[in-house]
Amino acid sequence: MLLTVRSDQGLLSTIAVVTAQEQAIAAGSVNNVHLADGAVTSDKIADGQVVKSLNGLTDAVKLQAGSNVSITKEGNSLTIASVGEKGDTGPQGLPGIQGVQGPQGRKGDQGDPGVFPEGIRVEQNSTSPNIIGGHISNSVTTGKYGATIGGGGSSGGGSHQVGAHYGTVSGGWHNIASGEMSTVGGGRANTAGGYASTVAGGGYNTASGIDSFVAGGYSNTASGDSSFAAGKRAKANHKGSFVWADSQGTDFASSGNNQFLIRAGGGVGIGSNSPDAALSIQGNNTFAGTMRLKPHSAKGEFMSHVHYGSKGDWYIRSASTDGKVILQDSGGRVGIGTSSPAGKLDVNGKIYQRGSQIHADYGFEPDFTLQSIEEHSRQMWAEKHLPAVPPRQMDETGNEILEMGAHRKGMLEELEKAHIYIEQLHKRLGELENRLKVLEK
Repeated sequence: MLLTVRSDQGLLSTIAVVTAQEQAIAAGSVNNVHLADGAVTSDKIADGQVVKSLNGLTDAVKLQAGSNVSITKEGNSLTIASVGEKGDTGPQGLPGIQGVQGPQGRKGDQGDPGVFPEGIRVEQNSTSPNIIGGHISNSVTTGKYGATIGGGGSSGGGSHQVGAHYGTVSGGWHNIASGEMSTVGGGRANTAGGYASTVAGGGYNTASGIDSFVAGGYSNTASGDSSFAAGKRAKANHKGSFVWADSQGTDFASSGNNQFLIRAGGGVGIGSNSPDAALSIQGNNTFAGTMRLKPHSAKGEFMSHVHYGSKGDWYIRSASTDGKVILQDSGGRVGIGTSSPAGKLDVNGKIYQRGSQIHADYGFEPDFTLQSIEEHSRQMWAEKHLPAVPPRQMDETGNEILEMGAHRKGMLEELEKAHIYIEQLHKRLGELENRLKVLEK
């Protein structure tokens, strides 16, 4: 609108006046081409109209997708979402624990090949990632790698922990794998602390020796290297020891290296499922109750053994022809046919001896050379024992020892010779009596 104004001097001037209606700016008529650089500043923009900064950043701000985060633009919409770890082997995800499409994991955004199931964490490192499943409180010690926690655990002191490289806890409650390459298969409150040690399961078991193993059960310990413990309160405390304990409530422990120990209150059965003794052996068609005790290989093929024959006979054999079968060498008594032996050996019944020549009937044979009474007497007094009877012998402990067969045969020979001498003397006496009668006439 134009307005004409007259001055005091009578001059006329024309002024352009802009009305309120003419001040309105048409939509889209102002853009960055019409605005001078720096013309619009934050103090010229009313509060609540636009975002002036983002976390301290101004001007052009670029959002960058990070680990487990995706950014998707569609029109004027910007979607920021959390996604799982990508699989390493293409569209099927990571083998073994992959989060593939389907009920065990959702497909990642932006064409990700797969994500891990909910509840599994992966701690990346430059050597071998740690994979942690189960409760959120399960953990791997900082700086350790190659560890695996399969699942389980709980809050309130029930979490799992791996404290060494390549340790594994498969599941259960409050299990610890603190030895390098150690494993706890499951159960509760178990600890595998030795190098390459294993606790298969059970409760409150400990495998602390190198390559030690607890098969399961309750409160067992395998602290010796290469030791084994199972059952209840079995303690394999020594190197190479094997300890199995039954359900009794007391410890059953090894006492030395390389022992094989069994505590079985109901007996041990070999070939039998109903043992009626501490050790019950039942044979089969091939081994009819045989138990062989094999010596060191230096003895060759010889084997000491106890054998139960097909007719109910028992055989006890030594390892060789010069071997020994020793009974009660440290004391006690042996009874045969009696349960109350009165001496070292008490036999209730007949005793038979076979083998060597026992009788001395050869003394009556025509070809037997019989000493004269005078010769026999001289030898007897010189040797201080009957010639046919073996002399006294002593063992290594200073006790007398004799061979029953030889001694008995010698005594019988001397008795037979004595009777022959008596007969000879009787004849000589008869001859003297006859001569005496002739002289008396």
